[in-house]
Amino acid sequence: MKSKYPINIAAALLSAVAFSSFASNCTILNYQDGDVVDVKSSFNLGSRIQLPAKLIRPPVVTNARKWNVGGDIGSNQIVIAPDSLDKDAGTVMVFAFTEDGKVYDIKAKRVPEKEHQACVIVDKRPRFFYAPAVELKAQPKVVKLDTPPPPQVKAPAKVMPELEKEEKIKPLIFTRYDWNEAIRFVGNNYLSDVYDDGRKTFIRLAKENQGILTVSAQVNGRNVEIPVREVEPQLLAVNGVYSSFVVHAGNTKIPVTR
Repeated sequence: MKSKYPINIAAALLSAVAFSSFASNCTILNYQDGDVVDVKSSFNLGSRIQLPAKLIRPPVVTNARKWNVGGDIGSNQIVIAPDSLDKDAGTVMVFAFTEDGKVYDIKAKRVPEKEHQACVIVDKRPRFFYAPAVELKAQPKVVKLDTPPPPQVKAPAKVMPELEKEEKIKPLIFTRYDWNEAIRFVGNNYLSDVYDDGRKTFIRLAKENQGILTVSAQVNGRNVEIPVREVEPQLLAVNGVYSSFVVHAGNTKIPVTR
């Protein structure tokens, strides 16, 4: 069934990066331990960063209110984009924790479109290396004899360990959300649960949604509509965590506070 909800902002951001014509090639960074990864990103365009190892936790962002940053556990991709033209939104630090035990320090700077980098590939291999020339000598010609081939012996199958150790970092869940009791008849019958994991806010419906549902919140002093996506039947998600927001169900408004 086609989703009735707006497109996820992260998907739109990836699309903007994929079709950007500001750079014909990705920037390849010859990374050495201790380097800071510099990225130039333009407002409302966004940049993709490819790491040499997979993430074991969501990236840590120092200026999350002014920048959109996304990166899923188990992926080696991070997407960033400046979300404000304010003076204090000019730069941001992003710290990526990877499965090889390293932390990649990423410094992103908001720049004009002509300086925009659509993608940056962090490469740990040296870009230039010297391979000594090897003189090849003529090899004696091998004469094939009509002899039966030796019987093939199957190599023993590799014994896989019974259990593979895999460290997974589970995000903290916050569940102390309340919604307005003044609309007891509609609100209590519409929302079943509200919680967040520090990055996204999840809204569980008491019954399957029959109409269009939207969410609005105060962002930088303005009331804006937050894109909603369906995670599973009766479970919706919005990007970000908000101290308060409003669920719009038809003509009904359901205020929710954290």
